[in-house]
Amino acid sequence: MKKLILLALACFSFASHAFFINTQCHFDRARGECTAFNNTPRTITCNLTIQGRTYSGAFFNGFETVTLYPGQYAWAYVYAQNPMYDPLVFVNGTAQCQYYR
Repeated sequence: MKKLILLALACFSFASHAFFINTQCHFDRARGECTAFNNTPRTITCNLTIQGRTYSGAFFNGFETVTLYPGQYAWAYVYAQNPMYDPLVFVNGTAQCQYYR
């Protein structure tokens, strides 16, 4: 029985391919920016999400869904409405990518 289960697992296992992409986030008083760079030799699809919070507590969200060919960048931004009196104090960005099919 154990051999049958091991044989079934060996026959039906799927290979997964993990890859790294270059991501960076920067922000100042007026705006937050997150970028993703496709350094793989294949085309990928990415969902970029960015959140920002100002000093007074207002939240801003931005998102971008893009197809990145090898060597391309994608950006997502958030902006403060009045950066002199209510600057950005927190920015968080995420990128979820997969190979394009």
